Amino acid sequence: MHINPRRRSRRLVGLAVLAVSITSRAGLAQDGVPRLPETVVTATRLPTSVERVGSSITVITEQQIRERQATSVADVLRIVPGLAISRSGAGVGTTTQVRIRGAEANQTLVLIDGVEVNDPGGGSEFDFGHLLASGIERIEVLRGPQSALYGSDAIGGVINIITRRGSGEPTGFASTEAGSFRTVRADAGVSGSAGLVDYSLYATGYRSDGISIASRKRGFDESDGYANRTVGGRFGFALLDNLRMDLTGRWTQDRLDTDGFSGTTSPNIAIDDRSDALFRQRIGRAQGTLDLLDGQWQHVAGISIADTRRDFRDNKVQTGTVDGIRRKLDYQTNLLYATEGAVATEHATVLGLEHEDERVISRNDFADVDRRLETTSIFAQQGITIDEALTITASGRHDWNDRFEDAGTYRLSAAYVLDTGTKLRASYGTGTKAPTIFELFGFTSTFIGNPNLVPEESKGWDAGVEQSFLEGRLVADIAYFDTRIENLIEGFGNTARNVPGESRTRGIEFGVTFRPLHTIDVAGSYTYMSTRSADGEALVRRPRHVASLTATCRFLDDRASATLGIDWNAETRDLQFFPFPQPSHRVVLDDYTLLRLAGTYRLTEHLQVFGRIENALNEQYEELFSFATPGRAAYVGVRASF
Repeated sequence: MHINPRRRSRRLVGLAVLAVSITSRAGLAQDGVPRLPETVVTATRLPTSVERVGSSITVITEQQIRERQATSVADVLRIVPGLAISRSGAGVGTTTQVRIRGAEANQTLVLIDGVEVNDPGGGSEFDFGHLLASGIERIEVLRGPQSALYGSDAIGGVINIITRRGSGEPTGFASTEAGSFRTVRADAGVSGSAGLVDYSLYATGYRSDGISIASRKRGFDESDGYANRTVGGRFGFALLDNLRMDLTGRWTQDRLDTDGFSGTTSPNIAIDDRSDALFRQRIGRAQGTLDLLDGQWQHVAGISIADTRRDFRDNKVQTGTVDGIRRKLDYQTNLLYATEGAVATEHATVLGLEHEDERVISRNDFADVDRRLETTSIFAQQGITIDEALTITASGRHDWNDRFEDAGTYRLSAAYVLDTGTKLRASYGTGTKAPTIFELFGFTSTFIGNPNLVPEESKGWDAGVEQSFLEGRLVADIAYFDTRIENLIEGFGNTARNVPGESRTRGIEFGVTFRPLHTIDVAGSYTYMSTRSADGEALVRRPRHVASLTATCRFLDDRASATLGIDWNAETRDLQFFPFPQPSHRVVLDDYTLLRLAGTYRLTEHLQVFGRIENALNEQYEELFSFATPGRAAYVGVRASF
């Protein structure tokens, strides 16, 4: 049978590009140099062209982080459709939850350089309050149930944070800034490669007097300060032409002045007190990669650990500690191949094995907890691309947990690119979320564990279309999603229980990027989301409407830039609690608009000054009931590179 030589050439080139990207993790080229197709790694656990991904995924680049001058990762995640951010007042450092498409915060899996960092001692959710944006090269946000590839905690989706990897001649930077609330921040980093070794190191220090976490309008004015120190790095060693070892690590230590919560006022509210909390997180991973068959058959084995500890104090006297430890052993093999026939096809097979150990140690005057959970999992995925246009991916997983019945999940997705450049995509997946250690075993004499809990289960689908206009300068993307969760675990009161019935979230996500001129970039997103709990009520802390707009203009021959950022949240519902035994009530929090203005100016080739105004409209708002948020703030700084 005759095969069109041009089609065959394109197919083999595409397969080779994917194989090279797996081993090299090549980034985008500079302007003016031909680019490889943009790839993402989170959707399929191996680098895949975005054109072949049937799931909803958003990529945030280092340039976007820098243009917004984001201090924390949570600040930049506001631009992603489908996400709701809830911060317990006062800004950086305070407890920050991220929910994807209405799922709970502990149903969002967070990875940092391949390490799962959801905290077993924090209800199996990741607190974004301590995650500063320094050293981060890329963030991929994958939406929809992803348990088939990632297991528990991924009902809502996956947020994959990737730090900078070194290559080429040594380069480095150092920056410092200061501003409102007596805030100072310093960052530094160096990266490069030498022979068979590549490296990247970064460090940041942040300190602020802050504002009162308890709301000033309720009469509280004690400033609650925050200090953060973070260091991290990546090292790679090419032991052989086809054998590589990678080491990654990150260490964070900080202190946050906290406020208490009144148990006597009606309703209960945050109040000033003399408490604070010490936070320490250590994560690390060692990974070996063996490439065979010219990179088309790959073996990856790794070991990782994430240790998150919190010490709670009152008047500098320790009152309790919670230490959550997550260890994982994993192996994955990837096989890429093509088949001949009347229709050109490319295949990608992924097989994996994981063993995870979660442990919580919690000690205070009322409890002494030392418990663990173990899970062993296998997963598989098969992807096929037909005639370079239609990509179908199927994945499945089986989990063996030492406390529950076996669980199986699966996911199907498809992407089809028309000759017009229009991309159609759809996906359907199931998910599970295991009960947390505290939900199973309790943590104080007033909260008794429930060993009879069963895992939460989800099923969800989405469908979308992406279209480019004006020769690619305008790209619009719209998607509809629908997710349902059964056996939702509720932990209010003195124990946890599975709520009978089904909660549901559905909505529309819209995203657009526009480059009217080569000096102007505009990006916007909008999400409409309708939520319903099993009892028919709207879910709390999920605004029905969320929108974001970012516009950057570069001028003076690219020596200067100005960025406008607008984030809008519609009114949302929260819970206000009353002294026991009165039940909680729902309260409506007003909508708010956050306006950010940022600018940079390059004094020399290696020296840049920058500044920004946050909450320029001086909005007075609450993201959580009774917790304060910062008003207008201004910051200026300088950055040197070498």
